[in-house]
Amino acid sequence: MPSQARKWLAGEGLNQVYAETLDLTTSKLDQTDGLITIGFDGHKAGGRSVLTVSLSKRSICTFDKAIFLKNKRHRGTAFADVIRGYLNDEGFKHKVIAIVADNTSNMRACFDELMEEYFWLFYLGCCVHVLDLLIEDICRILELDAIIQDVHFVVSSIRQHGLLLEEFLVISEAQELKGGLKLFPKTRFAYAYLMAESILKFWPVLNPLVKSTLFITMFDEQQRRTSEEGKTSARRWRKFKRLATEERFFEQSEALVELLVVFSEGLHYLEGDKVPLSHVYPVYAALLTFSQSLPNLQKVKETFKKATLDRVLEIVKERWQGEGQKIGLMHNLHLATFLADYYACCAAPESLHTPEAVTAWKSCMSQVAGGSSGNVQRQNVVMRHAALYSNREGSSSGPWAAVYRGAKDMVESIRKSALAELYQKERSARQNPVKELLAVLKKCPAPSVIYNEARHIVFKGWTQQDIADHQTFCEVSTAMSSIVGHTAGVERNGKS
Repeated sequence: MPSQARKWLAGEGLNQVYAETLDLTTSKLDQTDGLITIGFDGHKAGGRSVLTVSLSKRSICTFDKAIFLKNKRHRGTAFADVIRGYLNDEGFKHKVIAIVADNTSNMRACFDELMEEYFWLFYLGCCVHVLDLLIEDICRILELDAIIQDVHFVVSSIRQHGLLLEEFLVISEAQELKGGLKLFPKTRFAYAYLMAESILKFWPVLNPLVKSTLFITMFDEQQRRTSEEGKTSARRWRKFKRLATEERFFEQSEALVELLVVFSEGLHYLEGDKVPLSHVYPVYAALLTFSQSLPNLQKVKETFKKATLDRVLEIVKERWQGEGQKIGLMHNLHLATFLADYYACCAAPESLHTPEAVTAWKSCMSQVAGGSSGNVQRQNVVMRHAALYSNREGSSSGPWAAVYRGAKDMVESIRKSALAELYQKERSARQNPVKELLAVLKKCPAPSVIYNEARHIVFKGWTQQDIADHQTFCEVSTAMSSIVGHTAGVERNGKS
């Protein structure tokens, strides 16, 4: 870069680039349907406590600022003070609908403090964080943990020994296998299946590796060591040789992948910026259904004890409502946004359309309609039109009947093509409720599409006031559907 450009960037240029970027992201955020979700996440930077704040709507997560807490304790009160700075701005606070953070005690204390002052907002714990905790609980089951530790041991043993790694790469290249072994920290539970998956992929390499002249030479050298450290190292080499050639270990890795992969895929799907909040409830329900079917999966059934599979099911159930000290995933908004999304409703089983979900939907719609002023008239309007929305199938001539039929036909068409593609790629995906659901949901339009089209409906016999009220209902539904229920975007902004 020319020195003149460096000088410009080091001086006024950086501020100019920042200002232009801020204008672009702010404009994009304003143009996106719905209201803003404030997301925040605390972390350390150079030993100092920092709070990253992002402003989001479905499909866009913008970085707003990183705030050093300085000499303030890393606690809920300090976080609440930062968020108050946004909510006390009269020109901005009416654009906000929700606050989202992870589920740590500090963040929950922050929510408790803010709720008393800003009662009209929604407060959500990150759904991805809860699913990550769910996967951690599963991975810590003793039988599964032992296999994960073995997988990590085999992968790290190869990657940590330069000569062994080079020999592994030579054999892999000869067999035309690409990609390499995946290694993740032991605390990255959602990625555990990827390590096991890479073991399966490169299993044809491991046997030739332990039979190679290089490995035999290194192995024999380690077995001759007599110090305590040397004996420990010799045991590790013997363990590696055993696992790398043991068919039982291969079968355990296969079963582990089959059990864990759908939980991780569910988590990674929901952390996408474009995924609406309405998908959280059906994805969890699919994970629950999958957990109930584990005893029917041949490899899983043959590999793991019944007590282990029973415990997996218990863990999934516990993470909905939350039991004891465990943080629950369930929030009224997950149920409400699901019913407000015709596409998600048609993609998911009819059994999810429960009275509890209907109650949550009405409650959340009323809260959005009331706003900071508790506008009762607007709430009454929305509740009156909610009855018409709910009656989409009961009356073929109602204002929402055609919209619902159109959504239903679209989802059925999507289902056929999406499942055909899925089964072609993964034959084992048949009858897997999570993989099938995700394949369909990924192709469904956003719920805002429904309301952008429906707001132009003029039903026979409606007065101008009826039309205005209908548009208010669509506006409130769009706002609720725009809420972001995870902090994945905030974390990405913080790291960058």
